[in-house]
Amino acid sequence: MSYNVLKRADIVIFISIFMTILVAVESLYFVPWSPYFLIYAALVIIIPFITKSYKFGKFIDIFRGRKLRIFIIAFVFALILSVVLDHIYFSILSILGLKGDPFSI
Repeated sequence: MSYNVLKRADIVIFISIFMTILVAVESLYFVPWSPYFLIYAALVIIIPFITKSYKFGKFIDIFRGRKLRIFIIAFVFALILSVVLDHIYFSILSILGLKGDPFSI
């Protein structure tokens, strides 16, 4: 499937209906946790691979040279930022006396 195929009305309608059904299923009351952000993130990557609508190049090229260093630096930075923000958040809760289970009386 190529970019020209994605421009066909039937393919556009199929993808639209699929995404609408996905959102409808996730909105059901008996689904306790809907991981729609994870599903959408995966679909953003998977749909271009399946439809072959985007030229990615060789997968192994991602893990070579400068790109690998940039990826590792960004990953480490995101991890450190997450830990620091969690620490700040829990410190603020502790200072305000709100640390613990908010539903316990």
